[in-house]
Amino acid sequence: MSNTRTTRPRPAPKKKAFDLDALEREGTKDPFVVRAGGREFTFPDPMEMDYQQAISFDPRDVDRLIRALLGEDYEAFVAVGMPVWKVAKLVEVLQEYYGLPQEGEDDASPTS
Repeated sequence: MSNTRTTRPRPAPKKKAFDLDALEREGTKDPFVVRAGGREFTFPDPMEMDYQQAISFDPRDVDRLIRALLGEDYEAFVAVGMPVWKVAKLVEVLQEYYGLPQEGEDDASPTS
């Protein structure tokens, strides 16, 4: 008879889950408000968009960006009508305000 003892493997310690439900974002900004055609339009932080919606478009696609951010107010914003230079300036200011990549930069994650 052998004196070999069989040892059972110990269960691995349970790893603590990364709790997304408890995660709070740091450094949020107030929504960006624009006045056009005598009306105010609120552009929420793009980092608060659902990630599926955010990854589905090119940030250089200005119309799609504005549509995604304004939601129901998009049609009213477009109805104001404005020259390209104003829309270009709006996009530049939005990118700067929210820390989005600007034309010519890498499409790295925005910082905030």
